[in-house]
Amino acid sequence: MSYVLEALRRAEAERQRGHVPGLHAQTLPAPDAVAADEGPGVGRSWLPATVAAVAVLVVAALVAAGLWWWPGVLSADRATPVAMPAAPLMPEPPALTVVPRPVPAPVVRAPASPPAEPAAQAPDRVLPFASLPEALRRQVPAMAFGGSTYSPEPSARMLIINGQIWREGEQPAAGLTLERIELRSAQFRFRDQRFEVSY
Repeated sequence: MSYVLEALRRAEAERQRGHVPGLHAQTLPAPDAVAADEGPGVGRSWLPATVAAVAVLVVAALVAAGLWWWPGVLSADRATPVAMPAAPLMPEPPALTVVPRPVPAPVVRAPASPPAEPAAQAPDRVLPFASLPEALRRQVPAMAFGGSTYSPEPSARMLIINGQIWREGEQPAAGLTLERIELRSAQFRFRDQRFEVSY
């Protein structure tokens, strides 16, 4: 290390040669004296060695500075967090709206009307005895009317059939019902068929 310092001093002295020496300038012996001190045959052979030493020293200083500076840069790069681009926010899905399905109204069907029976078979229709079918007329028991009593009160009405007195709602024969007594006629029901007999 002392050799390097000595080389630096000599370089500084060479640079200040020709200038007025300052307070800190060192007095160097004359070149002849130096040559005489170094011995015969040396002369200015120290100059290339000095330049080479300075160059080595500068290179070493630069390498040391680079090694000192480079890990700091790497550590600084590692310590600095990298800002990642923010992920785009996904829009929230729209809320599902449940629409109730309309409940169909119950279908009300009218009951099918039974087919109309023929006029002769309608039980509520009162037919004249002569309008009944021939087969039905033969099945009606024989009746002989002797007289009748008519009154606005149904309980007071009477009819004489085959010599006996009958009132409304009674049966003069099997299957034959006296339903109504009129002034000149009477209504009967035989096997669900209503008919009227005049007297």
